[in-house]
Amino acid sequence: MLAPQAPELVEVGIAIDAIFATLIGVIGLLTGIYSIPYVRHDIEIGNIGPGQVKQYYVFFSLLVFSMLLNGRRKTR
Repeated sequence: MLAPQAPELVEVGIAIDAIFATLIGVIGLLTGIYSIPYVRHDIEIGNIGPGQVKQYYVFFSLLVFSMLLNGRRKTR
């Protein structure tokens, strides 16, 4: 069997990029939604304040964003 030509490899790479970006986005969204009750509970019992909640979601968003950038860079 012959090895795939370069255009075919590019098409496969683009498809894998799309799959990984979708997977990372969906898992990030579900994790953010899943963490809401835990954060709410920590606020109620006084473990964290409103400023720390904002900080948590800022860092969480940066983590998901960096995973999306890093995944895109590695496959090209």
